[in-house]
Amino acid sequence: MRVQSRPKVYSPKQWDLAGLHGISNATLEMHFGLHKGYVKNVNLLNERLTDLRAAGKAAGDEPGYAELVRRFGFEYGGMRLHEYYFDNVTRAIQPTSAPGRSTMPSATPTVGFRNGRQRLPFAGVLYGFLSEERTH
Repeated sequence: MRVQSRPKVYSPKQWDLAGLHGISNATLEMHFGLHKGYVKNVNLLNERLTDLRAAGKAAGDEPGYAELVRRFGFEYGGMRLHEYYFDNVTRAIQPTSAPGRSTMPSATPTVGFRNGRQRLPFAGVLYGFLSEERTH
């Protein structure tokens, strides 16, 4: 007899990023709302998929199950990409050595990224936006 465990339940993350220059508070709130929706849908789909597995309907010839798995991937991806993005937004401006760019911090909080070169380029490569040469 196989025992089914209950799926992991995700909680929406919170970010305090109001007042940044370069992205409006309304845009931030819209994306925080999208993140909450993705989290809600991931949890609902996890429950439904668990129920289908318990009922023995987790097979390749079950189109309903296949569609829920596809949809889960979309919702989970949306949730995680918002988390990767907002976890890396910072109020501090990272110094740059690019010609013509100031290395002095601004008095206005501005969108900046923590470890952007190390953590975020994989998404561009994954979806074909960047060539592998441009990520190094």
